[in-house]
Amino acid sequence: MIEDEDIIPEAFFIAFEDSEMVGFANLMHSYLVPDVKTELGTATFGTKRSHRHHHRENMLALKVREVAYAKAHGYKTIRAEIDAENPWIL
Repeated sequence: MIEDEDIIPEAFFIAFEDSEMVGFANLMHSYLVPDVKTELGTATFGTKRSHRHHHRENMLALKVREVAYAKAHGYKTIRAEIDAENPWIL
């Protein structure tokens, strides 16, 4: 479970196409290695179903923003956990 103090509000990014929100990404302080201050985790990442396959540039832009945020704040790693039991992720 993601605790509120783990979320980094300034590391929440939204992708828009025209005026429509089509994706979002949010980083958090890593809970996998809590004492390591050089690592972030992917808190959330989502895309609008209609934009998952044909509009990848929006999703790439979100990941680029995450990496830029991490670099600017001295983080060395962004870790993502994949839930192998969730068929929508695989």
